[in-house]
Formats: sequence, structure tokens, C-alpha cells
Amino acid sequence: MQGKFLRWNTNLEKVSLYSGDEIKQMHPLDFFADDEKQLLAEKIGNVFVAGEDEVQANFLLKNKQRYLITLQE
Repeated sequence: MQGKFLRWNTNLEKVSLYSGDEIKQMHPLDFFADDEKQLLAEKIGNVFVAGEDEVQANFLLKNKQRYLITLQE
């Protein structure tokens, strides 16, 4: 709820190109472009209220490449 990573699968490091030390300092929204952060913040908030939500967004790698993903929780 605070936007801090407590743990993650090491595949996140491989896929995102960020190191574990970098991820530890990041907010989950840091993996998305500025123009998508507001929508994603709303969707994350919905998960805490309703228990679920879904959104498509561009996952932003360290090298700035984007990959369209669907987030479901």
C-alpha cells in the first residue's frame, strides 16, 4: 500500500534490466510512463477497495523499451 517493494521474483530483474538494489529503491509506478501513472494509481487503489481490477499499460524497461501488458489482481 505504501508503494515499496518488499520482495520480488528475480525474473523482474531479468526482464526489467534493473538490479535488485535499484528495484528496492523504486516505486511500482516507476515501471510505467508518466502519462499512464495516474490511471495505474487509480487501478491499484481499486484493488485495495474492491479486491480486484484490471488494466493494460506499457511496462517500461530500464532501456526505455515499452511492452504492453495486462495487469490483473
